[in-house]
Amino acid sequence: MQKEVLYLLLRTGVPTTLYYLECVGKAELAPHAVILVPLPLAIGREQVQLLASLADEGKQVVICGETGSLDEDGTPYDRPALEGLLKHRRVSFVSAAA
Repeated sequence: MQKEVLYLLLRTGVPTTLYYLECVGKAELAPHAVILVPLPLAIGREQVQLLASLADEGKQVVICGETGSLDEDGTPYDRPALEGLLKHRRVSFVSAAA
C-alpha cells in the first residue's frame, strides 16, 4: 500500500517528502501541513505520541488502512495503538475496505 500511495502522489504532482515513521522526528515533519500514514500495522508508542502531538499542533494526520495492531517488535496490542487518536478532530482514517 505504501508504494501505491507514493506512486499516486508522484503521478498526480502532489509535493511529497517520504519519511519512515520509525526514524522521523517532529523537526522533519514541521514544515508539512498534512502527514499521511499508510498502513501503520506495527507502530511504537513513541510514534503514536508523535502523531498525536502533530495533530494537537494543527497538522492534518491521515491514517490509511490499519490502526496499529502490533508494537514495533510485532507483539499484538490489547487494543490498536492508534484507536484513541482516531477521535482527534485533526485525524482522518481511511479504511482498507474503502
